[in-house]
Amino acid sequence: MDKINNNYKNNRITFKKILLCLFCLAIALFYGDAIRRTIIFFLEPNPNDINEISWDKRTIDRSGNEIVGAPGVPEHDFANGPRLERRHGVGSYIFVDRNGNNAFAREYARARPFSEGLAAVSDISYVGQNEDEAHLSFGSSPWHYIDTTGKQAFPMELARVSEFHCQRAVATTLDNPWKPICIDNKGQIVFSNPQITEIYPYSKDGYAVVSTQFPKVPNGLIDKNGKFTINNLRIINFAEGLGAFRDRATGRFGYVNSSGEILLKPKYYEAGPFSEGLAAVAIRDLAPTKYEYSTCAKYAWGYIDKSGNLLSIKLVGKTSPLRGAESFHNGRATITVW
Repeated sequence: MDKINNNYKNNRITFKKILLCLFCLAIALFYGDAIRRTIIFFLEPNPNDINEISWDKRTIDRSGNEIVGAPGVPEHDFANGPRLERRHGVGSYIFVDRNGNNAFAREYARARPFSEGLAAVSDISYVGQNEDEAHLSFGSSPWHYIDTTGKQAFPMELARVSEFHCQRAVATTLDNPWKPICIDNKGQIVFSNPQITEIYPYSKDGYAVVSTQFPKVPNGLIDKNGKFTINNLRIINFAEGLGAFRDRATGRFGYVNSSGEILLKPKYYEAGPFSEGLAAVAIRDLAPTKYEYSTCAKYAWGYIDKSGNLLSIKLVGKTSPLRGAESFHNGRATITVW
């Protein structure tokens, strides 16, 4: 009898060990990637053999010179209207004037910045028996556009919206929230093409990247009237007469004009839009494959002009490559260095 009990106990212990192994295996399968990322975050050396894994932000001008002590790139110059701010702790949005006051003395559930004198907003709706018992319901109200006085610009309620550029905005209606349309600054529908599955926001020179397939992968370019100027090319962005595209054969990025003519051959690892004549591009791969989940930048960045010439960046006390580069605004750009 004692032998039977011992065998039963041993079997129970073995069964518990099997369950524990299965549990650990399940944890490894479902959370292995997260565990790997955590380990790499603390233990991974810098792939570029830079002594410090810290970085800081700097400001440069269009000549590549660092602006020492600069406050950074101005976020808003009030040229298009009041500045958009989000109320921390509440989640609602307000527009403020140059003095920091609530320009329209009201809040919005959702809002986009002003562009060409118009801003898309969504009103706050209340759910409950009365206003005292109600709670805020964000995102349940449709979008509409307001002007710089806070009044509704035109009577049109929308499901999706974009900012206005070149008097064009991309939107979808409440009746068909998945079908993109193009509207002008009067609220009139300019065009709606059944072949287009997605229209990305218009550039300031009147062109928009589009997709004509599922899944929605950018593969064309249209003008402000909806006419295709480029078809069946992986356009990523378009600005100032040039668009970044991805070469299917190499996976690298180059630039084309509005007719699809290649002006800069695909040799960049990443390519941003042109702004003030310069574009941020990834020019060199820093990290080998094993650093795929690195918390550090994988590429060295820089700026090129429309001829492909690399901007010489001169920093104070730094010679390491850039881990990040943002677009130029008002003659300045923010960069991140190791």
